[in-house]
Amino acid sequence: MFVECRSKMSGNGQAAGTSGGGSSKRRRNLNRGRWTLEEDAKLKRLVHMYGEDRFQELATHFPDRSEMQCATRWSKVLSPSIVKGQWTKAEDEKVIQLVNKHGATKWTVIARQLEGRIGKQCRER
Repeated sequence: MFVECRSKMSGNGQAAGTSGGGSSKRRRNLNRGRWTLEEDAKLKRLVHMYGEDRFQELATHFPDRSEMQCATRWSKVLSPSIVKGQWTKAEDEKVIQLVNKHGATKWTVIARQLEGRIGKQCRER
């Protein structure tokens, strides 16, 4: 059995087909769970300080969150430009019109034409 395992190893003691050294760029352990209230408050504060177009820099303040996670959290949840209240009759009519035009799968396209609404809100409407 030892001979079988040994024959599957390359000359450097690593299993055949593996590099052994890993990449030179260390990958961060990302938190894929829910955002805490503290993280939300920190992200809001940093966006107000640095602006909405510097998420690569903002992400450096979150050791376990990526640039994409920060940008998505801001644009889909925390941004004050998102309308979270009830839908108006005009918005409802526009959604119906846009679904008839684009179909019931183009929610991002539809949301772009409704100020302050995101695709998920349109889909769930």
